[in-house]
Amino acid sequence: MHKISSIVLSIMGFLSIIAGIIAIFWGLQADPMILREPEKAKQCAEEFLQAINDGSLAEAADYLPDPSALGEVSEDADPIAALIWDTYRTQLEAELVSGLYTTADGLCMDMELTAPDVDDAVEKIGTLAVERMQERVAAASDMSELYGDDGQYRPELVDNVLQQAALETLMCDLPTVTTSITLHLTQSGEAWMVIPDRALINALSGRG
Repeated sequence: MHKISSIVLSIMGFLSIIAGIIAIFWGLQADPMILREPEKAKQCAEEFLQAINDGSLAEAADYLPDPSALGEVSEDADPIAALIWDTYRTQLEAELVSGLYTTADGLCMDMELTAPDVDDAVEKIGTLAVERMQERVAAASDMSELYGDDGQYRPELVDNVLQQAALETLMCDLPTVTTSITLHLTQSGEAWMVIPDRALINALSGRG
């Protein structure tokens, strides 16, 4: 009887070793787990998104290792482009949709970015500009108000019509596009930073 008990105990010990090896194997295959959530990493992500929601991409850029990655429209940019950009950045809506989790690349959080559909807005501005120009032509009593000596529409007229069309279009509710983005976070000294990937930069710059 003692011999049988020893055999049973030996088998149980062997099975325990096998179970331990299997657990270690599966543990190596699984993604790392966060034992304690870094509060500063979460705070970095939340403040980054808050800056976006406040329409301040310049402030959001401070959370990137290279702030110039979020370029602004230059002061001498085309007025229509500047209007579209101003509307775009002020209507961005960012939302975190997950907690912190780890990947092989480090800490991440999932977010959704809802933005005006730039392509749709540009198309509507063009269509409305044509309509407004046709109205100007129909209402004109003197063709010199419309055409220059070269037979083309006067540049100042074209600029005026385009700006009018842009303002009318951008003041209306615009269709939006929502993009799912993985926010990558890394620690730099005691601070946490957002590592921008191409998806994030494209979405924030209107090229998403």
